[in-house]
Amino acid sequence: MRGLKRRYQVGDYFVPVALIRGEGTSDFYFPIEVPALANFLMQRAVTRLLDQEKSVYHVGITYTTNMRFWEFNEEFKNRLKITKAQGIEMECATLFAASYKREFTLGALLLVSDLPLANGGMKTKQSSQFVYDTYMHDHIEKGIQILKMARDMQSRHVKGAYHRNIEPAAPAFPSKS
Repeated sequence: MRGLKRRYQVGDYFVPVALIRGEGTSDFYFPIEVPALANFLMQRAVTRLLDQEKSVYHVGITYTTNMRFWEFNEEFKNRLKITKAQGIEMECATLFAASYKREFTLGALLLVSDLPLANGGMKTKQSSQFVYDTYMHDHIEKGIQILKMARDMQSRHVKGAYHRNIEPAAPAFPSKS
């Protein structure tokens, strides 16, 4: 996710609770007036883990777009500022709309990868490699822990999730007896 606020730093986590649907693909699932929202249970699991680990994170709204090189489009940047979005990315609104339509528990934990509106904040090949090398392992580990926590919450029927098809997961590889 590309951070749009000055106080954000590369490597901060971001928990999107709602997304502005500017990409067009989510229109396949719902009319434009239906917001793209994260599933409450999943976002509870995300914030619970981040709090337990004392991770730096922000909560808010992102703008989902399919526009490449928007950083050079002054009209779009002005419209983006008016929305008060705190980040911009390309997938989450579609994923959240589809998961709501299909009643699938879904949330997100995004990582601030660059700060495109700050001087010198544009993503480069080198800065992308730095983010990957520095933050990828932790981000993936947090994701695995969040999924386990969310599954446990679902099995206990904590409010905010779809509870169908909740059974203990079968082992990936049968044990050899």
